[in-house]
Amino acid sequence: MVLTKYYEIIARNDGRASATHLKLSMFFFSNIIKNASVIYSENATFKTVLKHELKKQVEPSLLTASLPRLAKGGIVITYVWTDSDENSPFYISTTYDQGSRDYISPNLLLPSSTNTGPPIAYPVLQSGQYDIPINDKIIIIALILTVVFFAIALGSKRIKHFMIRRNLSKFPSELELEITTAQDIIGKNIESRQIISSEIWDSAYNEVKREIFADPTDYDLIAAFYKKLESRNMTVSQVSNDLETVKKSNQDCFHLASSALDVRWQKYYSAVNGSRKVDVFLALPFSIPSNFAPIF
Repeated sequence: MVLTKYYEIIARNDGRASATHLKLSMFFFSNIIKNASVIYSENATFKTVLKHELKKQVEPSLLTASLPRLAKGGIVITYVWTDSDENSPFYISTTYDQGSRDYISPNLLLPSSTNTGPPIAYPVLQSGQYDIPINDKIIIIALILTVVFFAIALGSKRIKHFMIRRNLSKFPSELELEITTAQDIIGKNIESRQIISSEIWDSAYNEVKREIFADPTDYDLIAAFYKKLESRNMTVSQVSNDLETVKKSNQDCFHLASSALDVRWQKYYSAVNGSRKVDVFLALPFSIPSNFAPIF
């Protein structure tokens, strides 16, 4: 009487991508009596190699299945009957473009008397889940950090520029007030050594200021005052400068402030309000990199 042993072989793709050019090899240390493919979600070609066709010291039977592709979640179930006894070892292997997996029966490595494992093999494919080399990981992380820091640097500049543009309606009036304040300080005390602020003027980019003060003559008058104001602040802050030097610097600054205040400021109030329509255009380039930042 010939003993028969039944095996159920299951190969399943639990990875995140398709396994391509897959070959499933099933070795049995006994003769394969028959096999039946129960379920296969892709086209599969099965081939049985009998014991006498293998020229090896230990001559197992071999059943192979070839699949051009096993999609994510795909499954192949095959039944195999052999003339083996309870303790006959077997070996299941899968190879595919993305990697390989195998399953070795316990009694192929251990004495058969200690074998208590079941003869059913469950090789699970993991296409698309192989580990990335450490060098590649470092490069990827470095690239991500570079993009993130670039986005932060670009975004902060864009945000500052954008906030300035949103406050353009206040810029001419606040600038006029700043020049008036400077003139009043000097007018009350021509010997003043007080440092006078130019915060409003310094808060805007030159291209923004030139866009607001479109008349070159007006822009030059205002810019000349602030250039002299910077020089005046340096002069009065140096204790070594005598009183006459301080007075001369204050007088020059006072006259340039008067010239700047002669500009028709009212026309720039209405002009700035009309330029608010550019806000959306300016918001787009600053918001685009910020959308990607959390990526990194």
